[in-house]
Amino acid sequence: GSGDLLESGLVNTNLTGSGTMTLTGGGVSQFGDDTAVWRFDGAGAVSETGMTTFALTPSSTVDIDAGGGITIDGSSLLIGDDGDTAGISVLSTGGNMTLQTATSGNISIQSVGTFSATSTTYDIDSSSAFTLDASTVTIGGDNDTGAIAATATGADMTLTVASDGAADDLTLQVTGATDSSILLTSSGTGSDAIGLSASAGGISIVAAASDVAISSTASGDVEIAAEGSSQSVR
Repeated sequence: GSGDLLESGLVNTNLTGSGTMTLTGGGVSQFGDDTAVWRFDGAGAVSETGMTTFALTPSSTVDIDAGGGITIDGSSLLIGDDGDTAGISVLSTGGNMTLQTATSGNISIQSVGTFSATSTTYDIDSSSAFTLDASTVTIGGDNDTGAIAATATGADMTLTVASDGAADDLTLQVTGATDSSILLTSSGTGSDAIGLSASAGGISIVAAASDVAISSTASGDVEIAAEGSSQSVR
């Protein structure tokens, strides 16, 4: 007579309807078993207690569409990772996307095939070192590559080949039969503002189809000297 529905001693209960079935509680409602339950708090929030694992395996699409944020927490997080995973897309429409480790740890992106990233602008800003490793590194090299600039502000810049055998060369090259140049310029004020030094070999300057011009446009002299009693300038 109080409006409560109580049961005692039931072993199994089957509810089979030919149409819609609705179970609604006026306040807090819980549905589960002796270990875990879904809890509806009466204000629109749903939580769980006691669950050990949760599997969601529909035969078609899963659509999670939140009006606010979506938070997925775990000791580790895997998206895909089984044999039937096709393409995975992560898309941000009209906003930013951030991959971030909040305190410590690394972000690792690995691919057994080609890794391709396309954007109108890339800004890679590292507070420490930035390392790019590969068996071969190509910057530019396609038909839509524009100008490429490498600038060090307030520090040295070094291009180094750690040679461990013959023909490990460093090549600065301009290709194409056009009026183009390799220009070495310096605004340094020292006597060695531009220096060419070979510590163990020689220096070869070859112009295949024109003259070699060495000049000083300021008040300084042009000096070509051979050091040592048995050396000469020819």
